[in-house]
Amino acid sequence: MRKKGFTSAGRQRWHCDRCRAGTVAQRVDLTRMAEFRAFLAWITGRSTAAQAAAGLGVSRRTFARRVAWCWNVRPSIATDGAVCHVVETDGTYAHGWCMLIAVDGGGEPLGWQWCDAESRAAYRRLFGRIPMPDVLVADGGAGCLAAAGDEWPDARVQRCLVFMFNVLWAGVAWCFPLDVQLFFRSVVIFVMI
Repeated sequence: MRKKGFTSAGRQRWHCDRCRAGTVAQRVDLTRMAEFRAFLAWITGRSTAAQAAAGLGVSRRTFARRVAWCWNVRPSIATDGAVCHVVETDGTYAHGWCMLIAVDGGGEPLGWQWCDAESRAAYRRLFGRIPMPDVLVADGGAGCLAAAGDEWPDARVQRCLVFMFNVLWAGVAWCFPLDVQLFFRSVVIFVMI
């Protein structure tokens, strides 16, 4: 095969001297990257599927067919092996599932784990991929604390102050008169700051 000019779209045309056939090389990697970028823009943006399809120059149904493989991409966070001094973890629930998230002290994600509940096993799977930090900041759930003792026995554990305040406030808010509640709230805030 040798080069033989360009198409009207500007793509390189190739020609075989033996069989006299001509072809245009397909760049599947570039096609897939364009599809994936359009998929991400559609999923994370405000555009409709029809608008995203128009960006690729295809119909909505063709767009759905061409980006169907994108739903099977499993994102992963590569660990660089650097030890973080502080790791914060928490779980959030959506549609009956729980996502455990671990971030470093600056808010950069270190790992995530889908599970059905904030259990010891789920936290162990999450913690097993992250090097042991100096301090783990958590909400104090039993599964998290047990997994931290298993995976990171020498890490210090600190309860998240927001959770502590909410637990203390919920226990006091309905039991005492308003002036006692306000005094207790000011004492708790003073101690936490």
